[in-house]
Amino acid sequence: MPSSAPRPAADPAAPAASTAAAVEQRRVEPARPVKEEPRVRFDPDEIAAAVYDDSTTFVGNLDDDDDPAAKPASRTGLLLGLMALALAALAAFVIYDKFGGSGADAPLAPTHGSFTITSRPAAARIFIDDVDTGQTAPHTLQNMTAGTTYRVHAELPGFLPAPSTSIQAVAGETVDVQLELQPIPHAVRIETTPPGARVIVDGREQPETTPTTLGPLEIDYRTGIDIILQLDGYERHSVRHTWPAGERDGRMSVQLTPEPRGGRRR
Repeated sequence: MPSSAPRPAADPAAPAASTAAAVEQRRVEPARPVKEEPRVRFDPDEIAAAVYDDSTTFVGNLDDDDDPAAKPASRTGLLLGLMALALAALAAFVIYDKFGGSGADAPLAPTHGSFTITSRPAAARIFIDDVDTGQTAPHTLQNMTAGTTYRVHAELPGFLPAPSTSIQAVAGETVDVQLELQPIPHAVRIETTPPGARVIVDGREQPETTPTTLGPLEIDYRTGIDIILQLDGYERHSVRHTWPAGERDGRMSVQLTPEPRGGRRR
């Protein structure tokens, strides 16, 4: 058998030496230069041109060289854009001033008027076009449409309704309206026991003696009348006669008192 030659013993220091050499080589190896990317520069003229020209796609300059021919064109576009804006602003101002500017700031022309309504006697209920307003005279009705004619009347218990009055509202003005109401006529039948007494009403003697009828009286029912009844041999009878609101016919019966013997009472 062929004899195998003995292998030389491995040197344990060899791998360590090769590793150290590799590390040393890396240390002394020069660094690779880093490629510097070109900087992007933005030209304000090109930005303005891109704003006013939709067909221009701005990407910026990728190098440090400027295009001398592009600058005049960009500045021209900016100037044209500014001129267009100025013209648009001027047109908007003219339109606003003519249709909505100074006219909007000025006070609007009035479109309504008012009625100040008084009644005689006072406190009559106010009606407009036969609709109760819920107000009593004197009162001012606001917001009456200018140019419109309204029918105004008033009502008060114990009085005939005031005739309707046609009033036209005037823009920005107050129209005074005075309404006269007449009392509901009232008649009163006066009877005395004994009959034949003289009748004096508010200081005026009436042509007839009792029994008699006074009226119709066109007097405020709340005021009434003063009636004095006189008959020889009897005491004078005095009374203030009033009646319910709206009553047209009344009746008064009086028992006269004889004068005491020996003379008339004072």
